Amino acid sequence: MYDKDLLLPPTDEDSVATYEIFKVFWAEELESVEVRKAAAPDEVARLLIKPRLFLTLLKAFKKDILISAIGRIISDGLGVAAPFFLRELVKWLGYQVYAPQETKEYIGFIWAITLAVNQMLISISNNASLFHVQKAFCKMRTVCALAVYDKSLNLDASHGITGLIQQMHSTDAYKFIDMSLYFHQLWAAPCIIVAALISLYYFIGWAGVLALGVILVITPIQGIVAGKMMMARAACIGRADVRINAINEIMQGIRIIKFMGWEDRFYDRIEKIRAQEVFHFTALLQ
Repeated sequence: MYDKDLLLPPTDEDSVATYEIFKVFWAEELESVEVRKAAAPDEVARLLIKPRLFLTLLKAFKKDILISAIGRIISDGLGVAAPFFLRELVKWLGYQVYAPQETKEYIGFIWAITLAVNQMLISISNNASLFHVQKAFCKMRTVCALAVYDKSLNLDASHGITGLIQQMHSTDAYKFIDMSLYFHQLWAAPCIIVAALISLYYFIGWAGVLALGVILVITPIQGIVAGKMMMARAACIGRADVRINAINEIMQGIRIIKFMGWEDRFYDRIEKIRAQEVFHFTALLQ
């Protein structure tokens, strides 16, 4: 197989071109950091000024982010409008049964077609939004993996963070793919909640406001649970780094370990680390 036999990705999805775009924005961010540090009033304030990686990634791939946001707005807006269209169709059916003289027959067909078209537009806009947001976050994952690899080439062989590098290159960078599924929820969820409350008030009056009370009661509980899950996940990642480092040390010195008969000692070491990792995973599942 030769290079000519492989399908080439589009220009805007090529990993090398994507990484070059990121490096331009990253250089601008580093310059901005230096300017902000120079304007800082004291040394403590300067130490707190750090480069903003995620903001730089958003700037670098803002086109796909904006397209996906527009698709999400259209999808959620039509989703909120769907119950109103359905309400009009049900009203028309009621008129047809009890007071046919109060309405026209073609109106029902209009609302039925509107509902069908509405669902088609929801599906199209939602899929377009999902495609572009995943495309953007795949680019973010690519440039972060390349940045870690690029940085690792400049490290000394005795840096002692091989496990951390592997964790960042594989697991941590892949988190961008998971984030893509929930990124727009940060701003879309509050808007949907407000729209849903307005819809409930429109349909059933003040009784719908009770839903707001339920949300206010449940939200703090969800926040506590989410906080504990984040702490447990961070602990899992930390123990995974320790385990990978320990395994790399063993593999690099396997001849000496076998010669000195230290297998049981290092086996116990790995087992202790693994037991701690399993404990944190159990806490995460609970």
